[in-house]
Amino acid sequence: MTDKISFSARILAQLLRPRLGHVRAVQRALRLEGVVRFAFLTLSLVVFPSLVLAYLGLSSAQQSRSQEAELEAMSRSLSRSFIDAIGSEFTDFATTIRYQLESGRSPMAMIHPDQRIALRFDQNQDLVAPFVEEGKPSNNPWSFHPAVLNSSLDSSKLRIFKTNPHWLPQGWKKATVQLNQRDLYGARQKHLKMLEQAQRSKESERSQAFKSIVERLLDESWTLQSGMEGAIANRALSQIQGDPVMLAGLRARLDERILSLYWTAMWEQEWRDIILDSRQTRAGDLVWLVREKAIWAMTRWGESTYVFGIDKLSFIERMGYLAEEKSQFDSRLGMKLIAPGSLSLENTLVQRNAPFLDGWSIVVYHWDPLALKEAIANDRRKQVGVVGLSIFCISFGLFLSFRVAAQEVEVANIKSNFAASVSHELRSPITQIRLKGESLMFGLAETEDEHQEHYEAIVRESERLTWLVDNVLDYASIEREATHYLLRPNDLNETVGRVVDSLMMTLSMKDVVLELKCLEPELFVQHDADAISQCVINLLSNAVKYGGEDKWVGMIVRRVFDGVEIAISDNGMGIAPEEIKKIFEPFYRTQSSRNRKGTGIGLSIVKHIIDSHGGRVIVQSQLDKGTTVILHFPEDLIVQREKNV
Repeated sequence: MTDKISFSARILAQLLRPRLGHVRAVQRALRLEGVVRFAFLTLSLVVFPSLVLAYLGLSSAQQSRSQEAELEAMSRSLSRSFIDAIGSEFTDFATTIRYQLESGRSPMAMIHPDQRIALRFDQNQDLVAPFVEEGKPSNNPWSFHPAVLNSSLDSSKLRIFKTNPHWLPQGWKKATVQLNQRDLYGARQKHLKMLEQAQRSKESERSQAFKSIVERLLDESWTLQSGMEGAIANRALSQIQGDPVMLAGLRARLDERILSLYWTAMWEQEWRDIILDSRQTRAGDLVWLVREKAIWAMTRWGESTYVFGIDKLSFIERMGYLAEEKSQFDSRLGMKLIAPGSLSLENTLVQRNAPFLDGWSIVVYHWDPLALKEAIANDRRKQVGVVGLSIFCISFGLFLSFRVAAQEVEVANIKSNFAASVSHELRSPITQIRLKGESLMFGLAETEDEHQEHYEAIVRESERLTWLVDNVLDYASIEREATHYLLRPNDLNETVGRVVDSLMMTLSMKDVVLELKCLEPELFVQHDADAISQCVINLLSNAVKYGGEDKWVGMIVRRVFDGVEIAISDNGMGIAPEEIKKIFEPFYRTQSSRNRKGTGIGLSIVKHIIDSHGGRVIVQSQLDKGTTVILHFPEDLIVQREKNV
């Protein structure tokens, strides 16, 4: 039964089940369903909108700041968050460097996203890692250095580090001097010798030999003036075959070292000027210096001095993107970095100096002078919209509440009428049975015909009483979900015939003309014979009760293209089209039938039984012309006679 009640009643039944049990909980939920629905609608559509209106009124009354003041506060907060973001980057960088030095780790890795250089100098201020300074090769002027020869940031495009696997400086195989000496292009003879030996090694060992060369060169300090170690490492890397992940790792390390060499050469003048002041730096303290091309950090630790270079242009560009990203949190505000000497923007709300960027400033502004007025107007429109929506919800809630109340009154009336109808229907046959019985008992019926008439009346009213009680009990069983049907292959003609035979005496007493047609000699269908018999009895009773003056009732059992049908027709008052969908609802009675006897549950029982068989009930009716009710059984219920045998 729980699938026939509303969601609210189902929830209420679940709450009451532990205390009352399943059946009583559902009954109690059905009785309280109207109250729960009314309370829910009142709370959601009347009380809640009223609270929203009260909140809006209080918030509007307590709002003391104007939109302009709010924007200024937002602007200050936005600029402060941007400056804090810049400061946190450099603070985190200094903290990481200090931690690595104190823990004995090397701080030479690239930590900052815009960092390009990490250099280490000894106590004599000589560069020792990751590059060293040596004399220039006689045949390799500075114009041959990759940093000067090509300004690309992609290491694969630096011409001295060509990826052509067949390229090496001319004459490298002819070298016969000491291994630590360099050839005319600045390549150490030992590195060239290693490359030659790897090339001559077995094919199975060749990739490992070239890998060892790359790793060894990455662990060594390269010569700043030539950078030939990078060319040799790149040549060796091109000969390695194996795990792609391993190759990608080596390529990333090699590219990082090559680019570091590029930037070290490009910014040489700046870091040479900075290293001259390193003796004034306290050990462990990170000193920041801003120059034209880079932002420099310098610290001393032990006998070494460390210098870190951050690309100034790249940092400014990234901070510009960060300013635009932060300003997206409020569509009314914009934020951008302003270069030194630039004019302030119109509609500027806040302008502050950017740290670590000499002369640069951060500006927060609103996009348009009209934007503020438009925002205020939008806020007012929103408030009006919320108030209007709340008023609509209240009105709609009151309408629904009154409608639910009216429906509950109607349901109560229907149930009351049902109880009255059942009582009357039960009292009428009982009274007739008692009167006829007393007449026979006290000898008031004198003739044999009178005796026979009294006996027939007792039988007729008993059948009527049995039919009424069966309907009420069946409906109660259906509501409790305690009804089960046993479908067996029976002849539908026989089922209908037995019903007609049992009702023939009653029908003849009422002068009803029943016309039965079975168009097939046999129609074996899977069905519950008792349940289908009850459906036929209910439909015949309605046809007799609401039929025409000619008291004609027609019944046809026929085979159709998609199943089997039982059609029962009359020439009575008919049913209005708008009421046809409602006649299967429990307790519902049409306007024209409410002045006649009946309980309003017969058709709901019929529909439940046919639905349980997988069929459907079809109603065809015209006012003042009659009604035909069709019980349709689907094709898959039909059984061939030989299967039954």
